[in-house]
Amino acid sequence: MTPEEYSKFMEGKKVVLVGPASYMDYMGDNWGENVDSFDVVVKVNANPMGGSFGSRTDVLYFGCGSVDELVKQSKEKNPDLKLVRVWDHWQSINHCDLNISSFRGEVCSRIKSRPNTGFITILHLLSLPIETLLVTGMDFHRSGYAKDYLMKNHETLKSVKEYFEDDPNGHRPDEQYQYFKNIKDERLCVDHKLKEIMEDESLDNFWETL
Repeated sequence: MTPEEYSKFMEGKKVVLVGPASYMDYMGDNWGENVDSFDVVVKVNANPMGGSFGSRTDVLYFGCGSVDELVKQSKEKNPDLKLVRVWDHWQSINHCDLNISSFRGEVCSRIKSRPNTGFITILHLLSLPIETLLVTGMDFHRSGYAKDYLMKNHETLKSVKEYFEDDPNGHRPDEQYQYFKNIKDERLCVDHKLKEIMEDESLDNFWETL
């Protein structure tokens, strides 16, 4: 799939990006039904399914080596799943429908650090001619991960921080969070949980205090 074909596929669509924040454990099945009502359901990396995450994934953005087998399994279960790879270091998954490593490079230049997959996904989706984007299940590491988000080294916030900081140019969630809060795009919406977080200024530099 070329970038132009992907853009055409997304054109005019109501899109939901479903992240793995821990508050998704409490959103309930009704929220999952809401997720399923969107034209395009987008998830990242480990691709949680069921309950508040909904029963569908149409597009999966992936970017870290620890999700290798999980991405393969997602594609095997759903051959129609579109895979979007966010950087070129990937060795064991040869197939993807779209490679946006050049876009990722642009994002790296903007924030002067290594962006998380979810952050890149938001910016990439907003670069497309979509109608709306709802972001749910994301809090930029203001909390941990949902219990069914199965990734290595992500059991606790402390382990996540240690994993990120192994790389001197690694992820800086607070900076990405501030960037996100300053996005001015009328197509962008957030769920009520993320809205509450964004209104709490005490969480602005949460990652620094861990």
